[in-house]
Amino acid sequence: MGNIGRRLRQARKEQKLSLRSASEMAEISVAYLSKIENDEANPTLEILERLAVVLKMRLDELTASSNASDFGNNMPESLKSFIDDYKERFNELNQPDWQNLLKNVRLRGRYPQKSEDWLTIFLDARRAFETDDNG
Repeated sequence: MGNIGRRLRQARKEQKLSLRSASEMAEISVAYLSKIENDEANPTLEILERLAVVLKMRLDELTASSNASDFGNNMPESLKSFIDDYKERFNELNQPDWQNLLKNVRLRGRYPQKSEDWLTIFLDARRAFETDDNG
């Protein structure tokens, strides 16, 4: 089981919440929450944020790797290649939280296979997390 699914299930059980009650609080279906917990779905950041609030945890706690050595494990070769190719250009790719975020990206259970696809995903995520320093 992946880190996010395992953490979600563990936090939900620690909060003594059923799948039904947690899913209702997060405004998602029971089936979808079950799939997320079993790593059969790829939730959006919005869904993960809602679940983190329900489970009284920070989003970075939910998405962080359990240990530093975990980053190389289960990372697809296409992502490793992308990081190697672009880590000089984008310092964020050297940071474990960005690597973990990208490592959890899948569509229909599959990782992107091309560096160009990883670049698009990374740039979109980077843009989504940019802060406006002007207010």
